[in-house]
Amino acid sequence: MPSDATSAPAKKKRSVAQIEADLAKTREELAATVHELADKVNPKVQAAKAVDRAKSMGVAPVAIAAAAVAAGVAGFILVRRMRS
Repeated sequence: MPSDATSAPAKKKRSVAQIEADLAKTREELAATVHELADKVNPKVQAAKAVDRAKSMGVAPVAIAAAAVAAGVAGFILVRRMRS
């Protein structure tokens, strides 16, 4: 494997504005990812999604309420375990 500098790919020189634009884009992508992950682990969001799915399947309101309570309790237990 040659060790001279000519075998390495040439790096483009970027302006300060390009670097700042890349950083801003990366921050936005990271913020969106964090928001998506927060929604995935949020018990209220998950309970609401479960209720919506149950409603779309024609499940009885009592069953929906029971599922929502169960999801809330499970989320509460999960949060308590993560904090201890």
